[in-house]
Amino acid sequence: MLASWSALEVLSPQTYDRPTDLAKGDRAIVSISDGRLPWDRGPASSRPRQKIYFHIVLATIPAAPAFAALIDRFKDSRLERPSVKGDVVLASLLVDKEGILAGEAPVSLSAFGWGLPVALGGSLKDLAAWTQQEPRLIEGLTKQLGVSSTETPVPLTWEALQRASSWLVDTLGLSGHQVSGPTFAVAHYLYYTLRIVPDPLLLNSFYLRDLAKAREIANKGELPKALSLYLGSQKPAARRDLLKDDAALEASLAPADVPLGRWPTPASHTPALLQQAAVNSAGRLSGGPGILGVNGPPGTGKSTLLRDIVADLLTRRATAMCAFTDPTQAFKVGWTKRTKGETQELHALDASLRGFEMIVASSNNKAVENVSAEMPSLQAIPGDSPLRYFAPLASDLLDREAWGLMTAVLGNASNRSAFRKKFWGDSPRSLERYLKQVSGIAPREEGSPESLAELCGAPSTPKEAQDRWERARKHFKQLSSACSTRLSQLESLRGALIQLPKLREDEKEKRQQHLEASSHANQAQSLLAALVRDTQTATLALQQCETALSHHAQKRPSFFSLRRLFGAQSAKSWEVTHGPLKHQADIAKTAKGVAVEAQSKADGLARAAGQQAVIASQELEKARKKREATEQQCHEVQIGAGAHVLDEHFLSLPHEQKQLAVPWLDSELQKLRMEVFEAAMEVHRAFIDAAAKPLLHNINALVGGNFNIAPDRQHLSGHLWSSLFLVVPVISTTFASVERMLGRLPQETFGWLLVDEAGQATPQAVVGALLRCQRAVVVGDPQQVEPVVPLPDVLTAAVLREFDADPDKFGAPNASAQTLADEAGDYCATFDTAGGFRTVGSPLLVHRRCASPMFEISNTIAYGGLMVQAKPPKGSSIRDVLGSSHWIDVLGSARDKFSPEEGQQLLLFLRTLRNNAVLPDLYIVTPFVAVQDGLRELVKQDGVLQGWVENASKWPSERIGTVHTVQGREAEAVIIVLGAPDPGQNGARQWAGATPNLLNVAVTRAKEAVYVIGNRSLWSAAGKFSALNLKLR
Repeated sequence: MLASWSALEVLSPQTYDRPTDLAKGDRAIVSISDGRLPWDRGPASSRPRQKIYFHIVLATIPAAPAFAALIDRFKDSRLERPSVKGDVVLASLLVDKEGILAGEAPVSLSAFGWGLPVALGGSLKDLAAWTQQEPRLIEGLTKQLGVSSTETPVPLTWEALQRASSWLVDTLGLSGHQVSGPTFAVAHYLYYTLRIVPDPLLLNSFYLRDLAKAREIANKGELPKALSLYLGSQKPAARRDLLKDDAALEASLAPADVPLGRWPTPASHTPALLQQAAVNSAGRLSGGPGILGVNGPPGTGKSTLLRDIVADLLTRRATAMCAFTDPTQAFKVGWTKRTKGETQELHALDASLRGFEMIVASSNNKAVENVSAEMPSLQAIPGDSPLRYFAPLASDLLDREAWGLMTAVLGNASNRSAFRKKFWGDSPRSLERYLKQVSGIAPREEGSPESLAELCGAPSTPKEAQDRWERARKHFKQLSSACSTRLSQLESLRGALIQLPKLREDEKEKRQQHLEASSHANQAQSLLAALVRDTQTATLALQQCETALSHHAQKRPSFFSLRRLFGAQSAKSWEVTHGPLKHQADIAKTAKGVAVEAQSKADGLARAAGQQAVIASQELEKARKKREATEQQCHEVQIGAGAHVLDEHFLSLPHEQKQLAVPWLDSELQKLRMEVFEAAMEVHRAFIDAAAKPLLHNINALVGGNFNIAPDRQHLSGHLWSSLFLVVPVISTTFASVERMLGRLPQETFGWLLVDEAGQATPQAVVGALLRCQRAVVVGDPQQVEPVVPLPDVLTAAVLREFDADPDKFGAPNASAQTLADEAGDYCATFDTAGGFRTVGSPLLVHRRCASPMFEISNTIAYGGLMVQAKPPKGSSIRDVLGSSHWIDVLGSARDKFSPEEGQQLLLFLRTLRNNAVLPDLYIVTPFVAVQDGLRELVKQDGVLQGWVENASKWPSERIGTVHTVQGREAEAVIIVLGAPDPGQNGARQWAGATPNLLNVAVTRAKEAVYVIGNRSLWSAAGKFSALNLKLR
């Protein structure tokens, strides 16, 4: 699997439109097209206090013809293909101001330049061999430059660059591909204090290095568990459907798994059933590595879910912090260095405080920005919340008022630099200045309105910091203990409720057993009584026989033996009578023996039956008492307002009612959980103040060094990052920046990866982040925007099949990070579809964004009718002016797929809103790029926006586009301009309606109303658009 993804990424190069695109930040373009190099007249000059390096762009190839060749070779069945433009850098060289190769890896090569001829030649499996070919090519190219590692370094010459460029083109087999030689260099400036060289230009896929690393680790059998589950090489222990398995649903909501801390929300905001189940499931991952896929349709509270997970982890870390009576005890010296009489120290962070790091990642820059901006903003907590955590610094980073320093937008070099400038340095509001002042290294600026220490009321002495720590620790322990006790009570109630049906059934069985034992004992006693009577009768009969025999014996003649010997008549007469009497006595004796034996046996059986009846009675009494005690336990634990007991009755509720209900967590408990989180943040703040000095040292080594860690400190790199995470709990990045920012860190360095909008990410994009994190919560929806793949779909499928991988399961756009994560977790859900069903991860179903008919359209086409509406009614000025949602039937002409008549109808809508002084809080969405471009140009030229919106020049590009423009956003209304009005464009319409994705994204951006412009008769027959036709007037 990893090899097939590597092969695909070889053919996914970085491109640029203009050389200046490569010169962002501390860079500038230097032309060398005339053959003159910057160092030809001596060392190149730099900026004050900075040193200069150059990235020599050795050769480039235009991307469009290269991809056209791939399409010509492999075909492409997609109607709307991602545009490919710009140039690809085939090779770059990093040199210093004297033109000498700099750094450990000064030569960089494009995998695409090597892979293009390989793919065109049909050797698709060979594409995965790039990592073996790259060193050989770099060695050959270096030789062409005339550079030898054994000789004194010499500056590069123009002739050497030309020679090397020609050799590269010939060696790669690119002579027929419009390759351009060296024409420019990128100057790169670094401050002298940074003892590093610049990173090379990024020429290849963002993911290629991490895929190679993952392949190497996989070959050793050492893949992290989360990544192994994601790839399917390990399977979850069980797959339980939360919508069909009541026992699984009940278990997922157990009070024992409810986190102690909860993100603060207004009292009226309660979590939905499956939202809380997902939070609980994420919390269970704290017990060990794993992955949780959460399927989040639009408007179902994905952001709220992530906040609750963050609150849980911070509360857990606060608990770990409280194990230290002195926070400095959590830091052990791990590196020292003496310089000019000064001893520098770095510290290893105690293992109990690691594993809570949270990286929020996405393929979508906007998604990363949204999470990073929402979590620390004042709007993220109730207006009356006292929660504050380095709020002035957080506001500086956010560029608007914030409550807390919760997130840092890192990732690319530009973001890291922007964060560093505000977070660290000499500014009075920087954390560096704060930690220096709190630790006593720098004096406090008493009364300074700009000092972060003053603004945040920092402790004035280490003694005060320790006192605050002890108070914060005590307060948190009290609240968390109270919350834990309450949750334990509820767990006991849950256990009792689970046991009660079994106990009632057990009592019923014991009662039946008692009845049967009593009946058996009674029968045994009756039999015994009858046998006693039989024995008595036999005894009497024997006594009678013995009496008669005794009386007869008394009549025996004297000298009986002689008389019988001589045949005396008296002897004969007596003997005739004695014989029968003796026989009768023998019979009676035998009968009595039989009766006595039968009575004895019956007596034993009766005794045994009686004992069994006594035991059955005792068992019944035990069962009754246990049932009564359990019932009493259920009565003693009271559930307060706003919650339900999760019992058989709850599970039998109708789907909608059940999804909106909150089991176990009443309003008082929710309030307590919020207070626990607030106390946890106080613990963090007090811990930081009391451990200011070791934190200062560690964070300075990371952030102060611009996130470049010196080689002699690499063994502490994870600890330095964990120290930053201890202050800033959540760091966000795009997947594209993971390898460059975190590439040197060992696997599973961090605790948590939180993936947002995972349905937009290719499966391979997540590999690098999963390598470095122990656990992952992957949130998204495959029914919205799919991953963007520039490669022809036929080529993608062919490459995957070369490696025996299923293209539908592992190849984008059919597969995404979300689809793979959904299969990796213990919980799932099944949605019925027109063609069968689809299985997703742990589902979110309660929708709070869209009013009718947007909600019904989305629910019908994408979610099998299982989403539940929870949006309260709200007014809409746009709806008041334009009317309720409807379809404007336009019989237009086609210019490509753009219809001028549909464009005029859009302008009419906009003018109507403007004439009624209603601001256009809306998005204009279309299935096609051609329609997008036509509408943007039309709106710009018309001038309807001038004097109406704040930035009329930017509004069209920000508010008019395909679904990729609007994914992750929302507005009061959406206008869908369909285009493709010609009867002959049925293929385009059927493509747009073949899957729910496009229409689902379009309608769910609208909170209050949707308006459709286009040919109704043609579009109502286009797949999923038939549902749109049925729901709109």
